[in-house]
Amino acid sequence: MVREPTGPRPFSELARKREYIRLADGINGREGEGITPAATERALKAVTGFQAVAAELSATIAGAVVTGVVRQAVNRREFLQAFRDQTGIDAKLISGEEEALLTALGVMSALELASEEVTVFDLGGGSTEFVLTAGGNTTGTSLPLGAAVLSQRFLPGDPPDESQFKRLSTHVDDVLEEAFPRGPSSGGRTTLVGTGGTVTTLAAMIHRIDLKDLTAARFNGLALTRAELVSLFDQLKGTTLAERLKMPGLDRGRADVILGGAGAVIRILHCFGAQRMLVSLSDLLEGILIAFLQETVDSSFHP
Repeated sequence: MVREPTGPRPFSELARKREYIRLADGINGREGEGITPAATERALKAVTGFQAVAAELSATIAGAVVTGVVRQAVNRREFLQAFRDQTGIDAKLISGEEEALLTALGVMSALELASEEVTVFDLGGGSTEFVLTAGGNTTGTSLPLGAAVLSQRFLPGDPPDESQFKRLSTHVDDVLEEAFPRGPSSGGRTTLVGTGGTVTTLAAMIHRIDLKDLTAARFNGLALTRAELVSLFDQLKGTTLAERLKMPGLDRGRADVILGGAGAVIRILHCFGAQRMLVSLSDLLEGILIAFLQETVDSSFHP
């Protein structure tokens, strides 16, 4: 990406590359868990691939942030040191609140929602970040509701049985109730926006979008109704992993975690009294870049 001198967004996109590295493999959301050597190797391989793309574009500044899975891992210092040794980049470990606010910055800039009452959630592998804007106030929080962690902890069956899905829903509801004990203050009037791999995968499946067309222009602003999500979830619930791997729109790398992620998305809509949500492919990445270019983050942040 390069900076533009004018316009509402201070950059133009030259390339976008994403890798699903499964950093949360082996982590079930319990204390004392760490990032595995295999997951670390996948992450470093992905980043060196990104560096090669950046070098082809003659990039002069490169950086990285690490988020939920690394925050929770007992071996996060070792992971960050390995990252630094192999890539030469001093990755910044950001807090859950920082992650939430930066994600919302990227989403709201892309969807031009700055003046509206908005709730943004970013469902990742190890956590989900929420930003709520209401009455001129903005609050951000991070909850341990990641697609990979939920799937590994609550849905071990292939396919999972109904009792496993019930435990998953109960757990997600409990975590949301603790975080938002009074429910959404807007009574369902907020614009709910979801981002992250699970959300974009569900959008691709519902809207029948080819995975080769994974662009912000194609996904930003798409609407998903709760009825559509529940219908798709009901279809997915009875499938084996082998069957899901053949489903159109479902990235092979997400086939074993989509059930936990989809279940969480539906419970989030229920929590906020929403019958529909918008999708944003623009997320934390754009938020980090916008914040850096606008110098809205502290001096210790160097992407």
